Amino acid sequence: DINAKNYNYLMNDEELNVEKTALELAVDDDNIEFVKLLLERKDIDVNVLLLSKKNNEIVNKHTVLHTSVKKMNNEIIQLLSNKEAVDVNIDENQKMDTPKT
Repeated sequence: DINAKNYNYLMNDEELNVEKTALELAVDDDNIEFVKLLLERKDIDVNVLLLSKKNNEIVNKHTVLHTSVKKMNNEIIQLLSNKEAVDVNIDENQKMDTPKT
């Protein structure tokens, strides 16, 4: 699944869970060619809200567009903005639906 999330980092002896998709990893690495390839896929979710958790508490929510803006990578920002499906209005602070178990 191209939108699968992976995570789990150990930082200063504390577990930090950071969700990352293949697209997020490519944006994080400023890998423009890989971002282009991923954006060509019809099944890529450019609006997935990724979570960072510390001690099982959400400390950050973001999309790949937020990441590209924070990194000030104008080429990737442009690539994402040109993708019809991208939602530029997703707010990092929006309330998230509680998953059903």
